[in-house]
Formats: sequence, structure tokens, C-alpha cells
Amino acid sequence: MKKCIVCEKELNENIIDKHDVHFCSEECVKNYEEKLKKLSDVVNWDNCC
Repeated sequence: MKKCIVCEKELNENIIDKHDVHFCSEECVKNYEEKLKKLSDVVNWDNCC
């Protein structure tokens, strides 16, 4: 089950590695752009909260 997070408080490498998060804000994506590049194929952006 995918879940939404407040990335500034909860995002960490473990969560990213699990590929089980939705990123809820554009600011979040900007902050973690480098790390998110490797997730582009597994993150369902259409369902991002």
C-alpha cells in the first residue's frame, strides 16, 4: 500500500529504498530531486496526493 508523507519530516533513505511513498508537494520533489531520479520508474506520480 502506498502512503503519503511529509517529506521534510519523514523522508529518509530507508523509505526511498522501499519505493512505497507518494510525494505530496512540489517542494518535496525539489528537495530530493537527485534521490528521486532513480525512482522515476516506480513512483506513481499520477496518484500522488
